[in-house]
Amino acid sequence: AAVLATGATTAWEAWVNVYDKGGGYLYDSSRRPPPFTWSDMPRNPIRLRKGDETVGEVTCQWGSWACLVDIGQALPGVLWMEEFAEGFPLRGWPPAVGTKLTARILNVDRKGYKLTLREGSLERPPRTEEEAGSLTSFEGVAPTECLEGEIQGMISKGVFVEVLPPDGGQPVAGLLHRREIDEELAPFFSIGTKIKVNILNVDVDNNLLDFSLWKP
Repeated sequence: AAVLATGATTAWEAWVNVYDKGGGYLYDSSRRPPPFTWSDMPRNPIRLRKGDETVGEVTCQWGSWACLVDIGQALPGVLWMEEFAEGFPLRGWPPAVGTKLTARILNVDRKGYKLTLREGSLERPPRTEEEAGSLTSFEGVAPTECLEGEIQGMISKGVFVEVLPPDGGQPVAGLLHRREIDEELAPFFSIGTKIKVNILNVDVDNNLLDFSLWKP
C-alpha cells in the first residue's frame, strides 16, 4: 500500500508517488529528474538569464509533472506542467520527446533553467514549507462540508489542493481529478489559486484524499 512519504517539505509533494504511479518513480526519487540526454541542437556560448527567450527541444519526460528540455546550454531546462499553459492544460501535455518549444527563462540555479511558456509576469507565488498533516483529521468531515484550499501542484491526473483540517493542525493535500476541471475553469487553475472543495473520498490506510469541486 502507498504510504505518505516522509521528509516531504510540502503537503502536496507527499502525494505525487501515490497518485502518479504511472510515472515509474518512488517518492525518494520522484522529485529527482531522470538522466538528461542532449539533443543535436547547437550549443549557445552565451549564458541565458531570467526573462530571456530561447528555443529548446524536449529530450525526456519526468513523471507526468515535468519534462526536460535541451536549450543549448551547459545545464538542462525544466518545464513544469504549471508553466506549460495559462491554468490547467487540458490538451497537449506532456509534449512528446523531440518537440521544439519556444520558452522564456523563469529562473536559473545551479541545477539548470526553469522554463515557462506562459506570457506576462515572471513572478510566481511562493511554495508553502509546512510539513504534511494527517488524514485522520478528515475522517469525520461530511461530504457536503465546504473546505477552502489552495492549488499547490499539478500532474496529468489533476491538481493538488492543500487544505487545513477543520479542527486545526498541519495542511493536507488531496487530488482534485481532471474530470472536475472543464474548459471554463481550466484557465483559472494555477498554482496559488484558492478554490472551494468537498471531500469525495478519504482512505487513511492508503493515504488517499480525493476532492470534488464544492457544490453549494
